[in-house]
Amino acid sequence: MTCRSLASVALSLTMLFVAACANDSGGKQRGQSCLQTSECASGLECRNRTCVPAAGDAGTDSITDPPACNEPGPAGECATSDTYFVCESDGSVTTESCGEEEICVSGGECEAISEACQDLDDDGFYTGCPIEEDRDCDDTDPLTNPDAREICHNDFDDDCDGVIDEGCQPCCEGGCDSGEFCDDCSCTSYAQGVCTAQNQPCSNTNNVQNGYLCTGGFASSPRCFGLCDLSSSNPDSSCPGSNSVCAFVLSRRQEIGMCLSTCNLDQGCGLENLGCLPRGGSGDADGVCAPVDPQNRIGESCQPSETFDCQAGAICVSSGSGGGICRRACRPFKDGDSDCTAGNHCRPISDTAGVCVPDTDASIGERCSEPGRTCGGDAIGCFGDSSSEARCYRLCRASVGDSDCIRDGASCEQGGGGGDLGFCIVR
Repeated sequence: MTCRSLASVALSLTMLFVAACANDSGGKQRGQSCLQTSECASGLECRNRTCVPAAGDAGTDSITDPPACNEPGPAGECATSDTYFVCESDGSVTTESCGEEEICVSGGECEAISEACQDLDDDGFYTGCPIEEDRDCDDTDPLTNPDAREICHNDFDDDCDGVIDEGCQPCCEGGCDSGEFCDDCSCTSYAQGVCTAQNQPCSNTNNVQNGYLCTGGFASSPRCFGLCDLSSSNPDSSCPGSNSVCAFVLSRRQEIGMCLSTCNLDQGCGLENLGCLPRGGSGDADGVCAPVDPQNRIGESCQPSETFDCQAGAICVSSGSGGGICRRACRPFKDGDSDCTAGNHCRPISDTAGVCVPDTDASIGERCSEPGRTCGGDAIGCFGDSSSEARCYRLCRASVGDSDCIRDGASCEQGGGGGDLGFCIVR
């Protein structure tokens, strides 16, 4: 049997990810964007779409030692990021709070956060700002900040902790000998030119051997990916290699799927030129190894006909103008915190996969002016034919019934385009 390369059919691929319900619970830290106080961590409240210390709360950062006072009045020093020292007439030192949306800057003066702190990428993290815990190491990329997940083997410090690829497995440092390939960070022998193992390099592209498809079209050399039987009661078990799952549909008519090896999101794939994409449930082990092009970072252009034309942890989606853009991949129906960073949530691109996109300022049922954005939560999107008619709806999976919609007292109605994805509608 001969199949087209994976790159040529990438637009028709459907991820068969299994996920759980989304959770809109709070936990956002100071300075991160919000829509309501319930989204913010304890001690914080949502004011002007930003999590800030609640009224009467001195803030979460530590207070510096008070200065020595010579005369009454402001002491010219900050106590915390939003309070300053004041010298009293009896020689004691107290603190005063800055106003709402103000921050204490050098000299003990209060200044508007918007003036003292730059947030060029609108991700709730700053440059040129005295709030150390909210410091952004790349203010041009909204998905690179202290709240982001470190993506293994993409050569960037995603979470701004000063370390690249912390916790990730080293990947065959120094390379492998001829006749070997890097498999889970170990050099493994293979039969060159014949597919006998998952992820091994191959040369006989677009052909199937021993249950594997040799496919090219990636930044790396062609590799072998197992084929699986979608008609099976357990498609994963039909993969020829171990530790693989039937993750993509190659042909629904012929019920053929493609196998990808599993990975841990916090460790990466340990395979050259393959990155770990989020998959399925809520744990860090929920990922699959997919080909990558490390040259195309999140937010940069890519080829929409090639789903994997992006850095690790991202996929290429259409930008609506004939081109494509690399967006962080995510699990739209997972439990717990979103895979996306502050100000972004997971918008499904199928019933089982999604990409991180910016939030709009509307809630479920309200009109929204930016179709295509999310509405303050995973799998909640702004939909409509025009900005004047668009509204925010929660998406659901028809295969799990109404359970995705219970929190809203709604029912899951399948979308007109078919497939498993639908909308939560109040009857």
